Amino acid sequence: MTQKEKPLLIYDTDYPDVVVDVGKVTLGEKRKKMAGDHIRAQNSVLIPAACALLNSGGGVITLEIENEDYNYKNYGIGLDMETSFRNHVINSPDLTKYFNDIQQNSKFLILKSQSREKLSSAPALLKQHICSLNSGLCQKSLTSVASLKPDEAFEFLEERKADSRQRYEEKTATLELNVQEENDILEATANFFERDKLLHRGTLPFTESTHVVFKGFATKNVLKYVKSTPPNYVPAFANTQGYLIIGVDDKRTVVGCQRQVMYGSNSWHREFTYHFCKAGGKVKYEIKILDVYDASRKYGYVSAVKNELFCCVVFSFNPDSWIMKGQLVKRLTVTEWTDVIVAADPDLSKLATDFVTQVSVSGAPLLAKPIYSKQGLICLEELQNHLFAGTVE
Repeated sequence: MTQKEKPLLIYDTDYPDVVVDVGKVTLGEKRKKMAGDHIRAQNSVLIPAACALLNSGGGVITLEIENEDYNYKNYGIGLDMETSFRNHVINSPDLTKYFNDIQQNSKFLILKSQSREKLSSAPALLKQHICSLNSGLCQKSLTSVASLKPDEAFEFLEERKADSRQRYEEKTATLELNVQEENDILEATANFFERDKLLHRGTLPFTESTHVVFKGFATKNVLKYVKSTPPNYVPAFANTQGYLIIGVDDKRTVVGCQRQVMYGSNSWHREFTYHFCKAGGKVKYEIKILDVYDASRKYGYVSAVKNELFCCVVFSFNPDSWIMKGQLVKRLTVTEWTDVIVAADPDLSKLATDFVTQVSVSGAPLLAKPIYSKQGLICLEELQNHLFAGTVE
C-alpha cells in the first residue's frame, strides 16, 4: 500500500512530547458512510503520522473531530481505521500495546503507548525494528512480480548483504545450469532479442518463465498499463535478471502495439538503488523496438526490455516509512530506510571485555544508538525495580 506523501507539520508546544496535527478526521461508525476517496485522503495523512510516531520514540497525533455528535466511549475510532492501523502500521491485533486514544471535546489525541513492551515485539516488526507500510522492493516470482512485505524485505536484504557480486552471479549461474529448460528459454530469448522484425499473429519459439514475461496490453487502458507496469518489472528483473516483452500475449502470440504505446516507455526509468559493495554501478537495461508486419504492411511494434542482474539492490520507490525530523514528518529515502534495516551493533570484541550492551539497535526504535556500560554497574531497569518495586505495571 503506497501512501501519497503529505506535508505534515510538527508543532512547538510547552510539552516535551512532539505534536503532529493531521487536521479534520471523521471518527466512529460514520466512517462507513464516507466516500472511498474521502477515507483514503484521511488515511493518507493519519497512517504516515502513526508510522512516524512509532519510528521516532513517541509523541502525540492531534486531530479535529469532523462529526460533531461523536463520542469515543460510544463509537470508538471506527472499525476501518482500527483495521488500517493493525494491517498497515503494527501488524498486530492489539492496538493498545502501541497506541492510547483520548477525546478532549472536539479534539482527539493518539499517543504512543507507554507499555514497557518493545516495538520489536510485534511479530512483523520482530526483525527489522522499524515501522513500514511498504518496503518498495519487488522481486520476480515465476511469471509475475511480487511486492516484498517489510519482514520479507529484511530477509532479502540480509541475503544480498552477505553475498558479494561475484558470489551472487556464480550462485545464479549455477542455478540456471541446473535447470536445463530455463537455460534453453534464456538462450532462445537472447536470440530473439537480436531480431529486427516479427510477423503479426506469429508464435514465439519460447514460453514465459522465471526470467521471461510477456505483456500483450490488449485493453482500452493500454497507455496506463504501459506506464505503470515496467517501473515495477525493471527493478524486479534487476534483482533477478530477465526479459520483459511487450506486444506478445501469454499464448506466445505476437499482437503488437501502436507507436504511441512505445512512446509511453519514456517514463519507465526510475532508479532507487542501494549498494552494499563499493562499485556504485547503475541499473543496466536495454530497450529494443521490433517492427511487426502482417502480409502486406507494417502492423505495429513489439518492445523487448533486457535487464541485467544488478550488483546489489534496486527498489521500485522509496519505502512507505516515516520519521519525525525537524518540523516535518519526513518519508525515509531508500538509503535511510535500508541503513536502519541492515544496522548491526559494533563487534563487541573490539571493546573492553568487561563492557556490556545496555541498548541494542536490533531491538530499539529508529533513532536509538547502541549504548554500553561497565559490567557490574547497576543499569536503569534494575534501578527502577529497586526504587519503585511493585509500582510499575
